[in-house]
Amino acid sequence: MMRQRAIGHDAGLSTRMFLVMALLGVLYLGFMAVLWSIGLNFAFLIVIAAVMLGVQYFFSDKIALAAMRAKIVSPEQAPALHAMIEKLAMMAGLPKPRVAMVETDVPNAFATGRSPKNSVVAVTTGIMNRLTESELEGVLAHELSHIKNRDVMVITFASFFATVASLIMQS
Repeated sequence: MMRQRAIGHDAGLSTRMFLVMALLGVLYLGFMAVLWSIGLNFAFLIVIAAVMLGVQYFFSDKIALAAMRAKIVSPEQAPALHAMIEKLAMMAGLPKPRVAMVETDVPNAFATGRSPKNSVVAVTTGIMNRLTESELEGVLAHELSHIKNRDVMVITFASFFATVASLIMQS
């Protein structure tokens, strides 16, 4: 039997994520400065940036789930999956995230949500059919580490730059 251990805090990862956030902030400011220098109204840029950031921050979980066609499942629909995630979340000191499944043979899993309280862990039927219980547990622990370290928020802010650039280029 494999020994279980709690999922700890990774100070190095937190430092790297903070550095990425700081660099993204500098990048966003530089991007806004370039747009302003080519003649776009600065107030208009701020409004667009605030709206886009707000939408991504508050709806990132729904956007990711919709993009992947993931459906939230109840404990009655996926009891073993819920039990595994609940156990791992407790070990990590996290509230239990919502659980979603994607009907596809492609093996994949992901975490989304702006905070641990608003998080979702999604798995595909493909990964559930291919992995053993202990392998799936390892994948789910990895996804919960993304939630614990707030990686999803960093990814949301990182994608913000690409989204704003795309919208401006399309208009």
